[in-house]
Amino acid sequence: MSSSSSTDPKPNANTTGTDAKTKPCYLPRITPIIPGLYLGNLLGSHNTTLLQAHHITAIVSLTTVPHVQIHPDTLAAGIPPSRHQWARVIDSSVQDLLMYMTEICDFIDRMGSPALKACISLPTGNDNSNAVGLDKHHHHDTNNGNGDGNDGDNDNEKEDWGVLVHCDLGRSRSPTIIIAYLMRKFGIGVDEALAFVKSKQKVKPRDGFLRQLKVWEETGYQVWEESDGAEEEGEGGDGGKEKRKGKKVPKEAYKVWLGERKLRLREMGF
Repeated sequence: MSSSSSTDPKPNANTTGTDAKTKPCYLPRITPIIPGLYLGNLLGSHNTTLLQAHHITAIVSLTTVPHVQIHPDTLAAGIPPSRHQWARVIDSSVQDLLMYMTEICDFIDRMGSPALKACISLPTGNDNSNAVGLDKHHHHDTNNGNGDGNDGDNDNEKEDWGVLVHCDLGRSRSPTIIIAYLMRKFGIGVDEALAFVKSKQKVKPRDGFLRQLKVWEETGYQVWEESDGAEEEGEGGDGGKEKRKGKKVPKEAYKVWLGERKLRLREMGF
């Protein structure tokens, strides 16, 4: 579902941070979650200094704001549209985030640094090192997707790139996707992943998004399955029948949620 406007309050583009009462979500912000994965807001994604300070080389944007993939400050940070995934979603209880979760999680995995790929469990306390299982005797592919290989002297620096996931304020949509990624990566439940993200930054996913994360958990972190293929006349030399590959259909838990969403939309007059 898409819309021309977001229900998130619009970030103040003129915010300078000089007002002590300004909430952090209205200031440029990028927060480390696990090694190589960051949570942020729209202003943070448009802040070249912050992006470069955190070695951000790929971005997932969950916003209705247009042209985010070609924003001058994002491009100046060295992040091309090919490394910037945009999902045009609103912060609404009826917004379907489940349909995007697998695609975004796969994108993060593709763009992720060796440090992110080597995470084997959630960090405990303030120490991230116990969550990283790097084989120091194993050569890692440190090509960050931009075609730049390591020169041998800056291996640690080049392995330290990050993926940023953001929405407008970094409170609801993007934390939901971060939680979904952690659930799939570590095979954990929504409660554990939510508590972990809350320990890193103040977030408040909508109840509707938390319900979707429960569905994500129930479906084993994949809401689609292939239907049984149908037999049809083939064009092979034997004139026999071939089995056509089944199409993707929603798993039962996702199908139930889609039904709930349909009723809710009807109640809202859509």
